[in-house]
Amino acid sequence: MSGGRLLRLFGWLAAGLAIAFLAIAGYAARQQLRAAGARADGTVIRLEAAGGPQPAFCPVVAFTTTAGEPIELRSGVCARPPAYDVGETVAVDYDPADPQNASYGGFFTRWFLVLIFGIFGLGIAVGSGLLLWQGRRRPS
Repeated sequence: MSGGRLLRLFGWLAAGLAIAFLAIAGYAARQQLRAAGARADGTVIRLEAAGGPQPAFCPVVAFTTTAGEPIELRSGVCARPPAYDVGETVAVDYDPADPQNASYGGFFTRWFLVLIFGIFGLGIAVGSGLLLWQGRRRPS
């Protein structure tokens, strides 16, 4: 295997592992928020359009902290058709010290980005690792 190709494969392996690490960090942060955070009922107060002529819709959820502070959150996960209806109630997990650090909704809303990063990161890492392993087995 040539030195340039070997270097590129190691680069892909490192990138894949870094992306997978981001997924693990996201998972750990979500789990910590669920375990140590507070919980409130939130309400979808509006849907914001994102994108071009056929936009996806991002829910905006309002909730009140245990301290009585009103908070509005815009989801980073948008969908077409909208995943939520205005007026729908959702469970919100939040950090009492930083209520903007919150997650809400069902499985898709909470875990979509973690899953995407995990799948792509592991796929890149495993694929480049297999290519490296295969290249070492071949005689020069």
